[in-house]
Amino acid sequence: MKQVNKMVQVEDFNIDNLKKAFLEGRLYIQSSTPEKSREAGIQAILRYVSRIDACASDAYRSSIHTLWEKILRSPELGDLFFLNRYSNSRGEPNWYRVNVVMAVLLENNIYKRDAYTAVQLHLMMEQSEKRNSHYTGMNRYLLGRDQIKLLLQYTECLRLP
Repeated sequence: MKQVNKMVQVEDFNIDNLKKAFLEGRLYIQSSTPEKSREAGIQAILRYVSRIDACASDAYRSSIHTLWEKILRSPELGDLFFLNRYSNSRGEPNWYRVNVVMAVLLENNIYKRDAYTAVQLHLMMEQSEKRNSHYTGMNRYLLGRDQIKLLLQYTECLRLP
């Protein structure tokens, strides 16, 4: 049976009907702030980092997008890229962490370490001429040793010979 949602008008508001709908499992409340879609967040991050795809080293140039997809969808690392501390920003992309991962990838020559600095890549991703808090505040979102190790394992799987 197809479910049909009905918008309740003020004149339809009846506490007895609401109680009955609740008891029958038919009462749903739409949140005033719809939850952010994780997929939308992943796509936003992928658009953000795609601005520096051309900066990837030759061994990763053709697979850099796949690497980011793998990282963002990883059960071990994926949650790191979404804020969860405060309700007003819960589920939003963690741009600080994206910049941290970009810097780790740069340090490990996935992005051309001899041609770019982390600041230059940050400015390209932000499409700006000035650093912002996504870069300057990333020290609060550094990766742990195990997370870096896992990240680098992902890069080894995608490196061209």
